[in-house]
Parts: sequence; structure tokens; C-alpha cells
Amino acid sequence: MPSRNKPHIRSLTAPELPDNLVRRPHVVGTIKRFLGSDTEIVMLEGPRGSGRTTLLREFIEIVDEPCFALFLRAGNRASYNPRLVKQDLGSQLQFYLRGGSTPVETEWSNAQLRSLWQKCNKKLTRYGSLGYVVVDGIHHIDPRESSIGEAIWELMPHHLAQLKILCSVDQDTSTVPSFYRVGLPQI
Repeated sequence: MPSRNKPHIRSLTAPELPDNLVRRPHVVGTIKRFLGSDTEIVMLEGPRGSGRTTLLREFIEIVDEPCFALFLRAGNRASYNPRLVKQDLGSQLQFYLRGGSTPVETEWSNAQLRSLWQKCNKKLTRYGSLGYVVVDGIHHIDPRESSIGEAIWELMPHHLAQLKILCSVDQDTSTVPSFYRVGLPQI
């Protein structure tokens, strides 16, 4: 059952879909079925240039349920600045919970974000729906700055039943940051 109040894309970092997009609803449907099971996290794997970012953006466009998104760019250090990531997530979560916008400059603590995720989880439970957290590009953060990637990964809503995480990784699994692997079942 679709959730009420699906927020439109509110992420500061979400790319526009290309005009000449070849839609892949069957792939989006497959991902959604995986996330509809007991699976908490799905990693979308593929080589650079394979269309992972576009597919994640299309996923957000197609699904009826709320989606919260982070599109991080290796070439844009600001896109993965933990303070700005918190502002982006906090704004999206507030929009979903209250329907109004929050000033982008609002500073959010980790505890406040956890509280917002828990409130979203409760709202989704009331509606009998899931919500999706889409994370693209975290694996591109320079390994020498792995603490930044870890800090961003810690902001995700781990172990909240109604919130599922969909993220991209390079096909070369040796580039998957170690913090992705913590607590993940092998399929």
C-alpha cells in the first residue's frame, strides 16, 4: 500500500533524470521486491558508467513510497561534507514528517537525525508502508577519508523495520568500504 505524503525529490544533491532515459521498471520492481522482504540493505553493483546513479534516481521517481536520497560526488567534496549531508537528510525527513520545508541552514545533530528516522519509521508503520533511503556515491569517497564515509553511513536508519537502504557500489568489490560490510548477511 503506498504511503501518504510521498515527498517529491527534496534532496539538494539529486540529479535530474535525462530526457532520453530508457525506463527500466522491471529492474526497479526487482529491487523493490528485494527490499520488501526481510532484506534491510540492497547494494546495486556495476562498473562505472553502467547507469547505477540513473537507476537509483529512476527508482525514486517510480516507487509510490517515500524516498530519502543522498547523491554524493567524488569530485564535489561539499556533497559528502557530513554537516551538509545532515542538513540535506534533516530537511527531507522534516518535509516528510511535517509537510513543510525546513531552512537548509538548519543544523542537525546525529541524535536529532536518529529521532527523525524513528519518527518516520513510526509514521510508515501507521500507514503500513515502507520508506527507502537511497545512497549513491559513498564508495567514491577517498579511502584516506574513510572516517567521513563511516560518519555518513552511521547517519543511515539501520535496523528500523520500515526503512530500507538502497546504495550503489562499484562492481570491483574490493572498493566497497569496510563500513558497508559490518553486519550485512551474505547472499
